[in-house]
Amino acid sequence: MMSWFWLVAGLVVVALTGVACTGGGGGESAAPAGVPPTSLTQSDGGEGGVTVQVTWLTAADLEGDADLTDAAASYDAASYLLLRVRMDTHAGDLDSYDPVAGSELAADGGTAQPAVSWLSLSDDAHHRDGVLVFERPQGTGSVELALRDLADVAQRVFRWAPPPEG
Repeated sequence: MMSWFWLVAGLVVVALTGVACTGGGGGESAAPAGVPPTSLTQSDGGEGGVTVQVTWLTAADLEGDADLTDAAASYDAASYLLLRVRMDTHAGDLDSYDPVAGSELAADGGTAQPAVSWLSLSDDAHHRDGVLVFERPQGTGSVELALRDLADVAQRVFRWAPPPEG
């Protein structure tokens, strides 16, 4: 009787671990429509087994982190927008994803612009961390970052409305 208990308990743990680590498949991931984010950091729901967290970097962020300061030293904050992107997965390999080719930024619903550079802070196959650099967008409405084709998710959208200052 006791061995059945442990067998069932083990199966429940395996099932819950599988759900937590695999996420949903395909489609799009987006911030909820009509609800502007209030945080500098936006996260998705972990679709395709990859969780993405994006932080709009300010001058204070750069001052408080030597790695960020060194990586971003050649980009003037008045001319460039820096977005820290963290990607985490427990299945698959993030090395094959090119953040520059897979991303674009649009302000006020205007024409999307490609990233200028990816400043890598960590290129671990399961935990990538770095800074996407864009020319600073014009406008005072919303700013959207789209990451395309990451872990079989057509597009993940991160929105700041209005965009933070700095």
